[in-house]
Amino acid sequence: MKKKMFISMVGLLLSASLVGCGGGPEHNFATEWSYNATNHWHACLDEGCNERKDEAPHTFEVDETKAVAATCTAPGKKVEVCTVCAYEKETPLPMIDHQYVNYPAGTVAPTHEEDGVTAEKCTVCGNIKTTVVPALGHDFVKAGSAIKNVDDKDVHKYACSCGKLAYGIAVLDYSFLSEGSNSFKDDTISESDAPEAGEGVRVAGGGSIKWRMPIQVASRYRLSIGANPAPSAIGNPNIEAKNGIKINGEDVDLIPSGPYNDLGLEIGQFNELVLAEFDAIVTAVGEDLEIEITQVASQRLFFGGELKIVQIPSVAE
Repeated sequence: MKKKMFISMVGLLLSASLVGCGGGPEHNFATEWSYNATNHWHACLDEGCNERKDEAPHTFEVDETKAVAATCTAPGKKVEVCTVCAYEKETPLPMIDHQYVNYPAGTVAPTHEEDGVTAEKCTVCGNIKTTVVPALGHDFVKAGSAIKNVDDKDVHKYACSCGKLAYGIAVLDYSFLSEGSNSFKDDTISESDAPEAGEGVRVAGGGSIKWRMPIQVASRYRLSIGANPAPSAIGNPNIEAKNGIKINGEDVDLIPSGPYNDLGLEIGQFNELVLAEFDAIVTAVGEDLEIEITQVASQRLFFGGELKIVQIPSVAE
C-alpha cells in the first residue's frame, strides 16, 4: 500500500514539473533577445509569465563603422554593440578645439591711429579668428624751435613720424584770465583741500581762460589739458554742467561727462583730460587759434601742465 502511494506522489511531482506557466508542459521562451541598458535575456512567451532565460550583462565591443568623429563644428559619438544581442550603446563626444594656424591674409597691421588685427585660420573647418592689436599711438617729438603767439607766449610744435602734428602751450602761459569769484593762479596751489595739485590755475564763478595757438595746418584737432580733481570737489559736480569750450568764439561739444570722480583722473597730479574735438580752418600759416575754457560755478577742478591740440583724422575719413 505504501509503495503504491509513493509511486503516485512521484508521478504527481513529475507531472507538475512538466506543466508550464500557461498550463502546458514547459515555458515557451522567445528565440529573439530582449534587453535593457545593462542586460539581455530570452523572455517567456506564456501569458502572465515574467520568467527570463539566459539573462546576463551585455558584452560590448566598439563598432567603428557606426562611430561619428567629433569635429570643431559638431559633436560626435562612440557606438558600442553587444556581441550577444546586438544592443547598441551611444556615448556623446564633445566638439574638439579648432586647430588654428597663422593666417597672414587676414592680418592687418596697426597704425598710429587705427587698431590692427592678427588672424588665425582653423585647418579643419576654415574658421578665422581675429585678435585686435591696439593702435601704436603717436610718437610726437618737438619739431624745431617754439612758435610765438600774438601774446609772445611759446607754443611748441610736435611732429609724429606718421606726419601728424600737435601743438602745446603751458597752461600757466594763458593769454587771458577772466576773473571769476574763485579764479586764481598760484605757483603752488595751496588750498587746504588740494595742496597736492601743484602749479596750476583754477577759474570759477563765471570766469574763463583763453589761450592762443598759431597753427600751420587746417585740420581736425583733439583738445586736451592737464587736470586734477581735488578730493573735496563740491558735490562731485558733473563736468558738462560746470564747464564749457569755445574755439574762436564758437561753442564746441564737451567730450567728458559725469561727475569729476568718474573722469579717471588721479588726485595729486595733473592728468591728460581730453575735452573736445573740432575742425580748425586757417587762411595763413601761423594763424592764431583762440581756445577758451569756462567754468560756470565754484568747484574743485584744477588745470596745469600743458594744453595740447593734436591733429586727428577728419570725420569724413
